[in-house]
Amino acid sequence: MAQRRPYPIATSLDNVRHDVERVTADLRSLYSWCRQPSTVTHRGVRLQLDPWWATPPLRQAIYEGFYEVAEYNVLAGTLKPGDRYLELGGGIGFLTTRACQLIGAESVFSYEANPQLVQVIARTAGANGFHPTVQNAVLGDTDAPVDFFIHDDFWTSSLQETLQTRRVEVPGRSFQAELEKIRPTYLMVDIEGGEIELLGNSALPDHVRAICMEVHPGAAGENATRDLLVKLMREGFSLDLAASGASVAFLSR
Repeated sequence: MAQRRPYPIATSLDNVRHDVERVTADLRSLYSWCRQPSTVTHRGVRLQLDPWWATPPLRQAIYEGFYEVAEYNVLAGTLKPGDRYLELGGGIGFLTTRACQLIGAESVFSYEANPQLVQVIARTAGANGFHPTVQNAVLGDTDAPVDFFIHDDFWTSSLQETLQTRRVEVPGRSFQAELEKIRPTYLMVDIEGGEIELLGNSALPDHVRAICMEVHPGAAGENATRDLLVKLMREGFSLDLAASGASVAFLSR
């Protein structure tokens, strides 16, 4: 008698598992929307959701489990013991804290331009038992103060003035000087299009082995984004398509 192939059964079990996971995620999201908890655990990171920054779109992203999931997946798969992690655009400290979980707070350095979020990053990390170095600054060409434009939806804040933003002056820091001081091996970059000028005008030192970067072709332009990737590859970085995610590029050398 011919043996039945196990493939259809495995496929069926995989489909059932996927359906169970999807239903569980949907129920968790529905529960969160009904209860509106102020403290949640997202991908293993405890978050305190303050009303002033946890706007409805952001709550939805967190409750449904997809907030910064592309960056999280890249980081979880590529940050290695012994790395020194420099994050530009720390946000609410989710990725900063995940990096602490992976390599320890003493090797994690987070920069955030929005002065209101600096304490949020520190509190998020602290609630999870970590105390990384967190600074309010824009990294660029000089140490001169910089105009930064804050939006109520903090992730759309940037160096470019747009509708419904308010201007604040924040400290500037020399990117090259910080690279020399910290000597990071891993860069996490999410600065709403500012990556074009920052990385496009900087020669990264040899100790930087990896870059996880959210790209913003809609804000920065498709040609400028492509030119930046080409420039980095000419410096010895390879674009890892398998590790990269939606709107997130991972490069290493």
